Amino acid sequence: MSVDAAVVKNEDKYIPTIDLRDYFDAYSEEKRAKVIEQVRTACLEHGFFQVEGHGVPVESQRRMFAACKALFDLPLEKKRRISLYKYSWRRGYEGPGEQQANDPHHGDFERDAKEGFFVGKELPLDQVDFGKGPNVWPPDLAENDFHRPVMEYYEHARKVGFKVMELLAVSLGHPPSVLKDFTTDAAMFLKLLRYPAHTWTDTRKFGSGQHTDYGGITILLQDPGQDGLEVWHEATHQWVELPALEDKFVINLGDMVQRWTGGEYKSTLHRVINKTGGERYAVPAFWHGDLDAKNPLDPNDTSDETVLEFIKKKFYKGGTPSTIERLQKLSRSIEQICEIEGVPGVSIGVLDHGETLWTESFGFRDNPKTAHPDVNTQYSIGHITMSMVAAGVGKLVDDGKLQWTMLLREIIPEIDHAGVYWTHTATIADILAHRCGLDGEIVTLLADGGNGDIQPCLEEFLKAIDRIPHPLPHRESWLMGPWGYKIAAHIIEHISGQSLHEYLQDQVFRPLGMTSTTLRPSFEGSNNVAEAHASLSNGHACPLEFQPNFANTLFEGSRGAYSTVSDLLVWTKETLAASQNTAASANTVLKQIPHIISNHIAMKNPSLLERSYGFGWARAQLPGIVGLLGGNSGIWEMPEQPVFGAGNQSRLMIYHQGGGPGHSSFVAIFPETRSAVVVLMNTTAVSDAADWIARLLIEGLFDFAKPTDYVRLAEEGKRRTIERFATLHNRLAEERIQGAPPLPLKCYVGKYENKDYKYRLEVTFSPESESNLMISFRGLDSQLYPLRHYHDQVFEWSMSFDEVRQSGRYDITDPSYYKIRFEIYPDNRASRIIWNIHGASVPGGLTFEWKDERLAEAWRAVHAGMNDFVSNTMHRIRY
Repeated sequence: MSVDAAVVKNEDKYIPTIDLRDYFDAYSEEKRAKVIEQVRTACLEHGFFQVEGHGVPVESQRRMFAACKALFDLPLEKKRRISLYKYSWRRGYEGPGEQQANDPHHGDFERDAKEGFFVGKELPLDQVDFGKGPNVWPPDLAENDFHRPVMEYYEHARKVGFKVMELLAVSLGHPPSVLKDFTTDAAMFLKLLRYPAHTWTDTRKFGSGQHTDYGGITILLQDPGQDGLEVWHEATHQWVELPALEDKFVINLGDMVQRWTGGEYKSTLHRVINKTGGERYAVPAFWHGDLDAKNPLDPNDTSDETVLEFIKKKFYKGGTPSTIERLQKLSRSIEQICEIEGVPGVSIGVLDHGETLWTESFGFRDNPKTAHPDVNTQYSIGHITMSMVAAGVGKLVDDGKLQWTMLLREIIPEIDHAGVYWTHTATIADILAHRCGLDGEIVTLLADGGNGDIQPCLEEFLKAIDRIPHPLPHRESWLMGPWGYKIAAHIIEHISGQSLHEYLQDQVFRPLGMTSTTLRPSFEGSNNVAEAHASLSNGHACPLEFQPNFANTLFEGSRGAYSTVSDLLVWTKETLAASQNTAASANTVLKQIPHIISNHIAMKNPSLLERSYGFGWARAQLPGIVGLLGGNSGIWEMPEQPVFGAGNQSRLMIYHQGGGPGHSSFVAIFPETRSAVVVLMNTTAVSDAADWIARLLIEGLFDFAKPTDYVRLAEEGKRRTIERFATLHNRLAEERIQGAPPLPLKCYVGKYENKDYKYRLEVTFSPESESNLMISFRGLDSQLYPLRHYHDQVFEWSMSFDEVRQSGRYDITDPSYYKIRFEIYPDNRASRIIWNIHGASVPGGLTFEWKDERLAEAWRAVHAGMNDFVSNTMHRIRY
């Protein structure tokens, strides 16, 4: 069979037209017998025939095509909002290039150019299953313009299916009664199609590539005069063109009927090439019968395979029913991991061969435990945001407004880092790949325990950039931090003239139909948003006092997005599709993806197999160490890290993690199989539970030969995490020395500021007693902690694991981090604080100067014996 074989007109010479009235309305046995023989001959030779006299009103057919045109004329972004990939039961819109019907064994073909819309039997959400569920209707079309004409035609086509199935049964020698059970609850799916106008001289370009239908029977309605359907005629080795005629349907048999008849009746290859010079519309109805029924056309068939099982097997291709069942069997392990790690709610999604394979949610999204999460629940996705910002930059590169190798100083001349080499050589690619060697720990830790509401203006931000420690050489090592993506956000805003939020909405999220992905989350009570939690050592989770929101902050470009499983399945699907072509088409929303997901810097060498970072994506050649962007990476030393995929086929995994206060996430894509796994949860688990669940799902998806016990790893990760805090307190006790007693506690009270980072520490008396001190970070009541004397002029504010989690802070177990050293003026007043926030970045610690000058004046007055002056000064301070 050749795609370039001759094409001939049908003219009823090859594929007959059968008048159904001669069977269903005639009283002549001769006419009925003739129809039966025509059907049998057509099914034996071609698997195709045309019918007239079917009983579907022409006006209903015309209204159907008017509805098609109304739908497909909507802007692409509106159609993508109702993408079928958001719904596991597959109803809604399918965009151009999202299906490839060609048989991959018959040549190198492009993805189908058509766009479609799926409709089925209307069922409530509580009956959702494969192919079963509610329809998704475009909100931009009036009910009379779309919903009603579509469902009216649906019912007409369903009745035609009953008639055709009866003819198949009697043509095989069975009485119509064999179909009684099969037709009781018959399933049928309608697919509205539009084929774009294009040149058809290139045989690789098809409106719909050559394929067979996998189900029962197909009832095709073609818009009159819009030819394009071609059927392979095996006897003459040529393509037969079937004209699109008014009031005439094309019937063809699917693979299931061929299997049911032992190969006697044919399921035949066919394709669509739009040669009309304009758009072409068609509406196939896929009629399958009762999904729970077995073979109705052969009572002697001993197979237990149901219609549903057969369709799943054909539909999923690489993702067979056994794959789905294998994933579903992981549900108990997922629940156990959640129980161990204290995860209140999690939503997951799996994509395979570009199709949504499985979605599921567990637990609750709110603290009262009254609302369950689902695929449309919004979660904070943390650092997964970076891949979206990189895509935004990619659009500007593709538009010719930027280049990956463009120097930052060409766009932001004010950059003047202490590292001269970095200042004059850093490019856009450098900041997106985190290969600048700029430290990210300090600013992240300063934002700990809140939303990171550090909002520097550009001038202040660039001054901060110029002071950032540079612990690693430029372009020689990978070191992740928020700086690069803050710069990227500024570049997007500078070049586009829009805020980062507006730009991503207009250029990325809305065109992809990602309607629930945003940098401006809304936390109103009625919204489907997962509430932030922190997991405790006892397996419970406590709600945080704040909901992560990084809008207009330093962290917006690196971890500011909220999204859903539905949207991220669209995101991964589109990323995978765009990754296959080095030159994206004009219709492709995502640009420069092959460059974005390429290897730009090694991660944590040495490594025998690839372990690298792109722009907002990490890469790992399996078997290898993964999860290096999440909490589990700090629990084991690199030589101890669990090797993922050991003993299995090598494959490239591209992934990112999104941990942060109150949420955890994991997204992985596999270009070779166009597969993806998405895990979103509403807590900071004890160890990184999102990581464990993602690995579990990946092993199930690819049927790893040596599955890992992730329940055990979750237990071990939890034990190690909590044990680190026990070690912290032991070390603090061991390092305590006998030193001088503290000064009177009032000597330490005051506000202390680090001008470089615009950050304030405040030391106060405890509300309960002036015998105890408290320290607050950024003056937040939620970040107020007991400050205890340690030795000499050093105090400490360490906490238990559960206290750290309840505060929303990071799991830091370095004793130095919890030590606050005061430097004292000769007049016994604290002059500054030295905080060893991160020894590797700032070995000498950060300095915070005593800020309150009026109190300083009062202290000087005390030592000068000016009591009256003190009284007046203190009065001014108080009032």
